[in-house]
Order: sequence, then C-alpha cells, then structure tokens
Amino acid sequence: NMAVALANLKMIWSFQAGAAIEGFLNPRPTPNKITPRYGPTFLLGSALLALSATRAYLHPDGHSFLYLAAMANGLQNALSSGYTANLIRSSHMSGITSDIGMIFGQMLGGNLENAWRFVVLSGLCTSFLVGGVVSWFAVNRFKSLALVFNAVLFFAIAMATIAFTSYQQHVSLWKAASGDWDWGTNEAPSQEYLSELFTRYDSDSSGSLSEDQFKELLKEAGITGMTDIGMSAVFRSLDVDGSQGVSKEELFGLLTCNIDEECSLVWEDDLTGS
Repeated sequence: NMAVALANLKMIWSFQAGAAIEGFLNPRPTPNKITPRYGPTFLLGSALLALSATRAYLHPDGHSFLYLAAMANGLQNALSSGYTANLIRSSHMSGITSDIGMIFGQMLGGNLENAWRFVVLSGLCTSFLVGGVVSWFAVNRFKSLALVFNAVLFFAIAMATIAFTSYQQHVSLWKAASGDWDWGTNEAPSQEYLSELFTRYDSDSSGSLSEDQFKELLKEAGITGMTDIGMSAVFRSLDVDGSQGVSKEELFGLLTCNIDEECSLVWEDDLTGS
C-alpha cells in the first residue's frame, strides 16, 4: 500500500525535520548545561503541538496534525540527546531498556559507578510508559484535543527553563525567552550577590574558600563560559596571601565597580579562556 508507506515516510521525515530544527537552534550543545536557546526551543515545540491540536480538531481525517506532532517529538528528542551528549534518548526505548538491564547487572556484580544512570533511565522509562497509558485514555476521552495537554506540558517546561535561566544567569525574562544571552558574556554579578554566595559556600565558616568551592561559586554566579584552567589561574591570582584559599575581600577582586555600583569582571579573558 504505497499511500500508507508514503504517509509513514512523511512521519519519519517530520521527526527528522524537528531534530534538524533543534540542531540548527542549538548547534553547539554542551553536555549537562542549558544553552541559551533551550527555552525558545521548547516554546517552538509547544507551538507545533498547539498547531497540531488545531489541525486535528479542524481536519481529523487528515495527516498534517500527525506530521506536526512528529516534528515536535523529533525536536524534543534531539534536545534531550544534545543535553546528555547522546547518552540518553528519550524515545529510544529499546536502548533505554537494554541499558537498564546492563547497568542492573553491573550493580549486582558490585559496580555502582553507573547507579545514577540506572535511576535516571528508570525514571525516563517509567515516565514514557505512564505517558503512553495516559495518552490512550486521553485520546479515547478527548479525541484530538488530547494534543492540547502535550502543548501545555511543553509550554510549562519552556517557561520553567526560561525562569531558571533568567534567575541563574541574571538576565531578563525576555532575553531568556529569546535566547539572546551568552555564557560568560552576561552581566557581572554584584558585590552583594557575591557576598551572599560566599557566605553560602563558606560552609565551615573559615572565612575563605577552597579552589573547588571557588569554582562552584563562579558557576552559580553565572560566570560559566570559562575553562577549568582559567578558573584555577584566577583563583591563584586572587589568593594574594598564598593561603590556598580566597577570602571575601579577595573574591571582590573579581570585580571593578564605579561609584554607581556598576560592576564588570576584571579577568574576563582568563574566565572565558580567550
């Protein structure tokens, strides 16, 4: 049946098109790090699903709503693949179940190094199956309007991602929603914010931070577009007394501020590794 074969091919092509769009929007993904366009990408996925729901409602006998939904799924799957450096593919159930079985066997053999992956993959597998069951009931109850739930879910994820990046990177919601910000080139943190972070990371109240604590503080402050060597170099530069730790006053050496308390990073080149 060539008509059915062609329809299935179009589904595959739509899925690939969605993945291609994600690759275009996020050409250089960094493992385990949210890039500037993750939020906008989920917004696009939400729009595709909303359009799919509309087409399904207006033309339930057509196939265009299926192609739009497949495109949104391809986009989402590519996003998860890029975020995890292809370690996790949310719709690759055969690979996920195979990995769960392999890691479980390793754990029984005493190797617990991949226990975290076992937990993550088990959660994904369970979520995927639960989503399928819920979808079956939703389609039987609400028909084409069931796609609205998917669109709302994508939108909720998009807004959560946008809010998170806005808070973490200290950029406006508009910049986070449009992807108009860059790691390591966003606004420098204020002295007040650095002081709050210092107090939080100085867990033993010693009055200084170790090199590892210093690096974690930089990441939370949004100064993240740098190499590990660059962070170590800045740590040594700030440790003027050679105590192998950075005090709050030394930490403020990261910034230069004018009388209006507008601050900029002193070692921008070292921090970004340029």
